[in-house]
Amino acid sequence: MISVSCGVWHSAAVVDVIMMLMQSNASSENLVTWGDGDKYWLGHGGRSLKLKPTRVSSLLIYYNIHKSAFGHTLTIGLTTSGHKSACGSSVYGQLGNPNNDGRYAHLVKDKV
Repeated sequence: MISVSCGVWHSAAVVDVIMMLMQSNASSENLVTWGDGDKYWLGHGGRSLKLKPTRVSSLLIYYNIHKSAFGHTLTIGLTTSGHKSACGSSVYGQLGNPNNDGRYAHLVKDKV
């Protein structure tokens, strides 16, 4: 475990995972979330409760997450390359990407 963020209704952690791909070991930093999923802030595509830490699959392939943070109705991940991702409520445009409905973590397109 690299870092942990705790919110009122949900939590997130950045974990170092060793992946076995094509017979070579590669390390990847992944975001896992758990807790209440009411506003899609867990990033798993639904509102269901997760009692165990679960990897945010929309971030697995391309980005190593370095840190996570919370707002009242959203979760933000910062990648090792400086990109930001967000999921959760998009009611006020707080996810930084007009194409993001909040169900899954997507990259923030504009400056925050």
